[in-house]
Amino acid sequence: SNYWDFILRTAKLQLDDLPKLARHHVTEAEIPVDTEETVELVWRERVPLGLNILTNDESGYLKVIDFPRGTQARKVAQSKQLDPDMFRGSTIVSVNGRRYGPDNQVELFAALKDPARPKAILLKIASQDDLERIEGIVKKGK
Repeated sequence: SNYWDFILRTAKLQLDDLPKLARHHVTEAEIPVDTEETVELVWRERVPLGLNILTNDESGYLKVIDFPRGTQARKVAQSKQLDPDMFRGSTIVSVNGRRYGPDNQVELFAALKDPARPKAILLKIASQDDLERIEGIVKKGK
């Protein structure tokens, strides 16, 4: 790009001064072991996200109970031509590129409550067994 000349002059370097890239400098991308299906949805409107969340799952993760009718969550899923019900029982993995594990779910909850938009949420789709387990927990709670 046109900026490299400026950058090199500012650093008082010549192109020949820079080290050459060798094969050992290049690393392979780390492929996650977890190959479960994930979907990223992006919320843009400054209204509530519209997620019903299970906060006390035994896994330690926040789980989606559902995307209620008339909510932004449902509209976001439908805008990607996805069935909003496919997200029932899914695990919230990351918000705006920051991943959250079971040990920092309080921070995840705070990130979800933050009104800033756009908000990109990565969801790991639940297995059928996990979905049935979560639905059982929700029914007991009602």
